[in-house]
Amino acid sequence: MMGVDMVIEYIYLKKGMDLDDGMVELIDHLNSLSLEDIKNFVLNASFDAFTHLPNNIDYDEVREIIKNEKDENKVNQELENVRSSIIALLEGITDSNREIAKIRVPGGLMIMSGGLSWGETPSEAMNLLYGFNCLIEEGIYPMKIIEKYGFTGWDEYESFIDTYEDKLTDNLKEDLHKWRVTQKI
Repeated sequence: MMGVDMVIEYIYLKKGMDLDDGMVELIDHLNSLSLEDIKNFVLNASFDAFTHLPNNIDYDEVREIIKNEKDENKVNQELENVRSSIIALLEGITDSNREIAKIRVPGGLMIMSGGLSWGETPSEAMNLLYGFNCLIEEGIYPMKIIEKYGFTGWDEYESFIDTYEDKLTDNLKEDLHKWRVTQKI
């Protein structure tokens, strides 16, 4: 018998950084990429990078068109569709998205979404955050922007805890440990 699961996806945002500003900076970067850059991304990206993109981009179909299509206009249109879909993903990760929760953690904010699931995605925002994290792993965004905003996520939070653990109160240590355990489930 199958049961319900609690699923959560998150990104980390450094203290003092603005989520919307970070997304605008990433969108500006994507708009500056050449079609050749987008083509290289598509040809080298994993299936996972496309799974949660808005606009139902079909990974295999896009790759097939790029590899075999003789009509350059059609190829360019597909590449622009991929760019637009990634931008749509970024535009959905905003402070005004009601499906996104912000939780203060040491050194910044945990931007998260999720919920109970019987196998389906509990929220559209969770899909967006998952897609965002997949695209970080694929290297579509420049690391200088990712590091500036702290979007690399859990590593910075873990580092904070390890660095300051001896200075934290027992209650806070216990809460942080619970958060670590919950995140790893």
